[in-house]
Parts: sequence; C-alpha cells; structure tokens
Amino acid sequence: MNNIDSVDPALLRSGRIDATIEVGLPDDQERLQIFSIYTKPLLRNGILQVDIDINYIIRHSEGFTRAQIEHIIRLAIYNAMRLDIVDKRRIEIT
Repeated sequence: MNNIDSVDPALLRSGRIDATIEVGLPDDQERLQIFSIYTKPLLRNGILQVDIDINYIIRHSEGFTRAQIEHIIRLAIYNAMRLDIVDKRRIEIT
C-alpha cells in the first residue's frame, strides 16, 4: 500500500503536489465490479469458465487493492494461456 510518509518532503512542497487524495480499499461491491470489468473479455473469449464462484473470490479478496486484483487476473490470464499452449502441444504430439 502507498504510504505518504515515505514520500520525500521536497516532492510534497507547494507547487509540486498541491493535493493528496486518499483512495481506500474497495468494498465487496467494488471488488465485484473490478473483477467483472477485467473478466468480461475472458468469459466472452472462453478463457475463463462461466461456472466460477465469484462470491468465493470476492470473500477471499478482502483487503486487496485495485492493482492487486488486476495483477491476480493478469496472472490467471497468463496461466490459462500457458496451459492452453501446453494442451495444444500435447494434442499435436499424440
């Protein structure tokens, strides 16, 4: 999580950064919206299964930032692509 106290005071002086905005962690509904936005193309293209338990994911992602949620989805995409490539290689070999 970002910590304003760790920013060099010279960067925060007047004329550089005149305002700071605190963005809190997303609640359950916001996490659902974030997951929905990022997973919609995956569902549409058949990369993600329709029968995933989104409520399980929402419950277990409490305390995650928006960036962490995006990162998790990105990792899932890479993993799905990797598994798809491995499966295709197996099909071609046999």
